[in-house]
Amino acid sequence: MGSLKQSTRDYIAETDVEAPGAKTAKLIEVTGSGGKRALRALADGNRRAADALLRMADDVATQRAMVRAWERGDVSTKELATSLRRYNELDASQRAEFDDMVAVGGSDTVRMASKIDRDTLDTLTSRGCSRRLPSVGAAGAPGTDNQYAVTGVAAQSSGGVCLSSEDIEELQQGIARAADGDEIDSYQDIDDAVETIERLDSDGQEAAADLIGELDGEGVTVVNDADNLRNEVDGLSDDEISDLLVSYDNYNDADIATRDVRTIQDDLNRIANEDDVEGLAEAIREKTNAGKSNMKGLDGEAEAARILINNDDVTVEELSVDGQDGIKAEIPDEKVRESEVDVDVTTDQTIAVESKNRDYNNIPPVPEIRDEAVEDLRNKFNVLSRNRDQIVIVSRTDNPEQNDIIQEAKAQADFPPDFDPEEDINFVSYDELSELE
Repeated sequence: MGSLKQSTRDYIAETDVEAPGAKTAKLIEVTGSGGKRALRALADGNRRAADALLRMADDVATQRAMVRAWERGDVSTKELATSLRRYNELDASQRAEFDDMVAVGGSDTVRMASKIDRDTLDTLTSRGCSRRLPSVGAAGAPGTDNQYAVTGVAAQSSGGVCLSSEDIEELQQGIARAADGDEIDSYQDIDDAVETIERLDSDGQEAAADLIGELDGEGVTVVNDADNLRNEVDGLSDDEISDLLVSYDNYNDADIATRDVRTIQDDLNRIANEDDVEGLAEAIREKTNAGKSNMKGLDGEAEAARILINNDDVTVEELSVDGQDGIKAEIPDEKVRESEVDVDVTTDQTIAVESKNRDYNNIPPVPEIRDEAVEDLRNKFNVLSRNRDQIVIVSRTDNPEQNDIIQEAKAQADFPPDFDPEEDINFVSYDELSELE
């Protein structure tokens, strides 16, 4: 003890921590001179945090990580004090969960603990079900010293999180890596993601945890941006956001995925920002409905819409226009038939843009499957040719004009006299949509 500063010796003499001298000696043994300096810094201005540091004698790995984070300058003394106090307030099982997060995220997890809402930390370190108490506040951005502060009481509390041990572990590790990465803008993103998860149904919670566990910070931003669509797009409910996240989770693991879910969400954000474009809620609802998800279809529709929105030569009117919106026609020798336009576009003509996010050259040689593909296209040609001036089929199929399924559908279609399929049906790639005029 002779090497300790007088202020530290005074603290040890006055603290009510059990066996402070022995715990101080162990701290110095485990953390070296850094632990000694950290204890002195805390004892001079924040004795509760100094007590918490000494009480970590049985959690040496996390104690060492906290001291190292401070010693390297990754956290300020104020941030270290907050992390220590919050750690001390956790129960034994929660501290064990936090220890595992620190093992993954290191200094960034230590700093995160000082910045996020304490209820978020409680949720992240709890197994089973947890419920957030109503509170509001603001977390500082990574790299700032703004201390999180509870500034009031929210009018409405969040729900709760009920995840399996496997899912909560995925969420913890993903959050720890997110804090250690560059994908999030601030620790508020972590608070927001956890609050979003608490608001979702059980399937949505599991999907969000999976996405964050697999994609880290990118998963955090996908969850937050998907949830923000509720505010940007009229008519989307919490349940439909859950369906979207479940579809994302399934698509993220699927071999059929054309693009990653972050890119798809970027396109949805872009479309949502266009006040004059209608139908986004219907597109999401229709293609992510629980039990019949068509995420591949939404992927293609969103990509096509985003490209067309950026094309100054056309005006995007609406997404997912269907029979209820008037896309129907009486076909000779058939009853009234309906179809759908993925993206409704106008120039000096009306153009139905249909996104076929599939490669017709790779359809298996199974008669039933091929006949269904032909019939789908044939009906689309019949109905859309009576409702729009042009049909543009956006496809990932190489040389679509030579594909036998597409050619058979055109041959079987019954086009009206004023519609020339050779002139008024165009097959383009997604990139070529930018040249549509």
